[in-house]
Amino acid sequence: MTEEPSVSVIIRTIQSRHHLLREAIESVLLQSYPSIEILIIEDGSDVAKEMVEAIVPYKPSHTIRYFSIPHAGRCAAGNFGLEQAAGEFINFLDDDDQLYPTHVESILSAILKTGGAIAGYADSEEIPTQFHSLEPLNYQVGKKKRIRPGNFSRMELWCRNYLPIQSILFKRELFLKYGGFDLELDCLEDWNLWIRYLSEGEVVYIPEVTSFYRVPINKQDRQKRNQAFDRYRPLAEEKNRQVKVNLTIGELLATSHEFTNKLHLQPVTVAVLQRKVKSSRWLFSLLAYLGQSFERLIQGLRKVRHLQ
Repeated sequence: MTEEPSVSVIIRTIQSRHHLLREAIESVLLQSYPSIEILIIEDGSDVAKEMVEAIVPYKPSHTIRYFSIPHAGRCAAGNFGLEQAAGEFINFLDDDDQLYPTHVESILSAILKTGGAIAGYADSEEIPTQFHSLEPLNYQVGKKKRIRPGNFSRMELWCRNYLPIQSILFKRELFLKYGGFDLELDCLEDWNLWIRYLSEGEVVYIPEVTSFYRVPINKQDRQKRNQAFDRYRPLAEEKNRQVKVNLTIGELLATSHEFTNKLHLQPVTVAVLQRKVKSSRWLFSLLAYLGQSFERLIQGLRKVRHLQ
């Protein structure tokens, strides 16, 4: 009988979030898949240690490992977890997010059925949340939104960070091959990680909701979050450009129509060319556009040449 592959779930946390962390841990303990270890990496404190150690005796069938590291940031905490992970497959889970009970089993089953996929992901729910206090834990939630990434597209991933971090289960060998998070990215670090990890190989998609992540419900908090993304986006894009992404002609043609529809690309015009020609995103948008409207592209280029 073939032994079930082991899975490591890595949870990064910081001081004064242990009540929130407990909910994340419990969501992993409720997984229908049995062979899971939980790694909690607390960055800069050991406040959660007592809470975690109190859980362990009541869950003898689960491996729960706690680590406290000197403050070094999100990426360093994630890399420490990757180094400690013993599972054949790995899943990240932020301390304010949760996995639904079938998350690991559903995605891992789909990966194993392919016989060679390196990773898999599923739909998520985005839940607007307003935290009134973390101790005691008190928050309110808004209307849930289902996030449907659709079939995997390297072109789309290169253009935007469309895969929530907790939604992906991947082989540990990817860490051994490509390394961990880039320490210069304190934001959008997962985007760069996925581009490196998923630059080649089969990635499967499961069209069912298996997890959720939180976003601020408050407009000002959302703006602060978006501003952080905007600050790090140029650096992330520069680092992403250094990654070799392997695309076959078949993959390009197969995904061009879907990718074009998702981005709502318009026919190529002089204004579009003049505005986007220097953008790295435009390069892949252009490739996707070729599969749908080559004739319009040529017409647009002729107009540009005529005006020169």
